[in-house]
Amino acid sequence: MSDNEFINILTKGEKKSAQTIRTKNTEIVKKAKKLTKKEQKILDVEASIVMPNNYTLINTPELLQRLINYYKVYKKMYKGDAFVYLDTETYGLNNWRDNLISISIGFESEEYFNIPMRPFLHEMSINVECLSFDAVSAALKPLLEADDMIVMANAKFDIHALKNWADIDITFNIHWDTMIMSGLLNENKSKGLKEWYNSYALPWLIQQGKLSHDELSRPTFKFGSMFDKIPFDRIPHRLANYYACHDVFMTHWVFRYQKSIVENPSFGLDAVYRLFREVEMPLLAVFATAERRGVELDSKFLRGIIGKVLQEKLDELKAGILNVLGDTITLIKSRTRQRQGIKYKEEYEVVEEFNLGSPTQLASKLYVEHKILEAEMVYDKDLKRKVPKQSTSKKILTRNKKVTVTVDNQTHKIIDYILEYRGLSKLIDAFCNKLPDDTVEGIIHCSYNQLVRTGRVSCSAPNLQQIPSKFDLIRYAFRAPSGRLLVSGDFSQQELRWLAIFTQEQTLIDIFQLELDMHSRVTCQIHSLDYDMFEKIRGYKGNSEEETIINVDEVITKYTGSQELVYAITYLNSKEQGANSSTTEIGRPTIERLSSFFELLRKKTKSVVFGVIYGITELGLSEQIESSKEEAKELIDSFKSSMPSYLMWEATTHKEVMEKGYIETVLGRKRRFGETIAEAKQEDMWKNSGWHWKIEKCKRQSCNAKIQGSSADQSKKAMVELFYPKRPDGTTCFNRREWIINGYVSQLEKHDIHLVLQVHDELIFDAPDTVDPVALQAITDTMASVIPNDVGVQFKSDIEVSPYWGGKFSQEQIRLLSQGTLDWRDIFEEEVKKKLSKFGIEYEVGMFAEKDDEEEEEEGLQ
Repeated sequence: MSDNEFINILTKGEKKSAQTIRTKNTEIVKKAKKLTKKEQKILDVEASIVMPNNYTLINTPELLQRLINYYKVYKKMYKGDAFVYLDTETYGLNNWRDNLISISIGFESEEYFNIPMRPFLHEMSINVECLSFDAVSAALKPLLEADDMIVMANAKFDIHALKNWADIDITFNIHWDTMIMSGLLNENKSKGLKEWYNSYALPWLIQQGKLSHDELSRPTFKFGSMFDKIPFDRIPHRLANYYACHDVFMTHWVFRYQKSIVENPSFGLDAVYRLFREVEMPLLAVFATAERRGVELDSKFLRGIIGKVLQEKLDELKAGILNVLGDTITLIKSRTRQRQGIKYKEEYEVVEEFNLGSPTQLASKLYVEHKILEAEMVYDKDLKRKVPKQSTSKKILTRNKKVTVTVDNQTHKIIDYILEYRGLSKLIDAFCNKLPDDTVEGIIHCSYNQLVRTGRVSCSAPNLQQIPSKFDLIRYAFRAPSGRLLVSGDFSQQELRWLAIFTQEQTLIDIFQLELDMHSRVTCQIHSLDYDMFEKIRGYKGNSEEETIINVDEVITKYTGSQELVYAITYLNSKEQGANSSTTEIGRPTIERLSSFFELLRKKTKSVVFGVIYGITELGLSEQIESSKEEAKELIDSFKSSMPSYLMWEATTHKEVMEKGYIETVLGRKRRFGETIAEAKQEDMWKNSGWHWKIEKCKRQSCNAKIQGSSADQSKKAMVELFYPKRPDGTTCFNRREWIINGYVSQLEKHDIHLVLQVHDELIFDAPDTVDPVALQAITDTMASVIPNDVGVQFKSDIEVSPYWGGKFSQEQIRLLSQGTLDWRDIFEEEVKKKLSKFGIEYEVGMFAEKDDEEEEEEGLQ
């Protein structure tokens, strides 16, 4: 059967003219009166559309049946190449609220179809026939659910749209997601379908001779920018048909372009392709399943308790800021006046209530009225010169955190307060105000983005990473269903262990093998302190006064007169201004001083260790630990000089990124810096010192990307290993049909455990309250061993179990809970009271501070 005969299955002999490859709307469009600009633009675009002959509208029962026949014959004819290109259109971007409008399908035979499921409501198309929603769903369901060669762009969105509204489940049927592959092939560019088609696929098609240069004139636009909030069923049917068919057309050719790249040996992308097939694509079903299941949310707790407490703190912060800056502001406004028939603008002053949320008003207060900050000279591309800029961005405010203001003989860290106010305000808005409204029947369905630049997973609606570690009560609002528990599996010091593995630094390896405190041990190495003494003195305070006295006596007995203690006291005296440097006597006061000193040293070292991992600068560290830039440099240099193997690894990684333009993670994920490096080295710009910082930034990020990216690889591979079953030969089975036919059972399925949340290095599962502790231990074992290493560093995963996220119930409490003899709410209420009381005592400005998060997922600590 020829291709023409094949196509005739659909057209039933209604052959198109060989000369006419497109049709154009020749009707005279009667423009409605008083159209909005958006409505007029839609009509203009609709009139200009030249419809390709292979973009077909399916809007009658007969055409639908022909399409079904076409689909069946296509699968038989094309066999291993019978890819199906699929897309949907909905009323919005919320899968749980915005219903399905149409489905579009494309084939390798270069035929593309749009099947509307709702009546056309635009006045130009109101009389166009349309199929019923149920008829389309019923016809396509058996075909799509049996097809495992589906190719999509941003597949997870369409998976939810089809399952939620048409009961078509293709969760495990996606062969290729162009958006996921886009993120692996070029993580620095947009992963969007239109961008990839225009930037890569279209030039490639023209070069291959598959399309002519005329294709450059074919309109390719994003729905949101073109139609704004106008629903898809309210645009003219020809325009809707073009848009829907063109989406699957672009999906087809972006897929073909990507496939040609990763399967070409000359590009050296074998590891990336394997990562795509064995980790990233299987994760699609993992996250789709987790999002669909969701997690219960206690909205009353969030709004009534947490929201109230945080709002009170926000009001306090605002009052403190207004006390310094003033609660009113004088603004210059203009109004139109008329004199002798001539209109002119007149400026006038007005005093209004100061709006702390207005960047313009805040800038006026900080730069003009109080002169707290000085304008920064910034290069203006249009003017081609530097101009003063009064910015209140996070970056500028963070850089000026140390600035103080004196009011009534009192010094105020006003910038700290502003950053804290902003951060807390955003937190309240996101979690206490908006999140409860996003629930569907009490369930919150998060949305996960698999590929930020380093490979990490990000989360939106809500952004779980936004929850402050020092105020985790927000987590308590996330609940397990009745009779079930939330199980949290957390990688312990994941990035630090990867640091030890990559650097093979013996000090770091010893820390993990001997199970020492990482930050205390590194502190002692940097400052030449004895580790055992350091830990004994740092933790001398017991749970009671009696225990504290015993600990003090042990320190005095063991270390009096020792060189280790004499050195520690001498070192302390040298660092304390005004201290008597000759005093080396030991007693409780000295132990208290040493304990506080050791804790401060450890805190700074912790910032250094994580800062080095995240590529922190001396300035960034000095801002974080509130020290001078010189002290920050000394700490960074001391850390690196005490780790010779780390220095060698850092130098090797820097050389690698400068020579190759990229680094690779443990599973072959690439993080590319080549474009930035090449741009910096162009012509004389390389000699310009202004570009030097960009090169240094790439070097710092290269080390961070290797560690963060490998941590991402590990977390993702762990999810895949837990979610998918093993075959008898030990290989992982990704094929759902094979899985069911052979009765394979995954590690999670076996115990009715479901992944529901993922944040940072933590996986949160939903499990029965009768779950066997052995099954939970098996989960941690899988997480820890999913990527073995030959350095001798063992990964650890800590498990916490509770009816709510963030709680920690003992095995005995879980047993009583499952028996119905323990009410978890009693424990919950007691914990909340304790934490709120502790919050009131221990709260410090900075806990909620808005941080400079430019490329936050990559640089972490600026």
